[in-house]
Amino acid sequence: MLALFEGHVHADGEWRLALSPEPPDPAALEFAEQALRAIAMVEDLKPDAMGLAADPALRRLEAKLDLALLLLTRAVLPSGPGQRRRARIGVSGLWIEGIPAMAEAAALHWQPSEVLPLVVHLPVRFLGPEAGGGCWAFRGLAPGLSEALERQVFRLHRRSRASGRES
Repeated sequence: MLALFEGHVHADGEWRLALSPEPPDPAALEFAEQALRAIAMVEDLKPDAMGLAADPALRRLEAKLDLALLLLTRAVLPSGPGQRRRARIGVSGLWIEGIPAMAEAAALHWQPSEVLPLVVHLPVRFLGPEAGGGCWAFRGLAPGLSEALERQVFRLHRRSRASGRES
């Protein structure tokens, strides 16, 4: 399915996402890169690497801090962009189940992580309907944003594969 993903790492899952006909502004693209890098730092941080694995008190404190930050973020930021939708995302674009066609140029509003409920806004171009959904290609991403997106997609792919082995 979908030549857009052939030969590239991609992840299948359900995420909060929506599309709008207005392309994102440059400040939104800068924020998207910063948000994806922040998510990477939080998700890639392993307690073992910091020497915290042996101290249960520090692990409990870290868990409490994580929970407090998550609750604070959810209280301050608006909820995610729309409903959870089944999608496949890769470094060059995405397929979204049940999304009707709209203007050729659009903005994807995507919450790429449950850890930090931040919404990133990315420019996309409609490629056409396929398999009960719509195919969209990312367009005009700066190299830093493209790299941060690629790292996030790889993490999502790795997590999906790991959960598949556990099932």
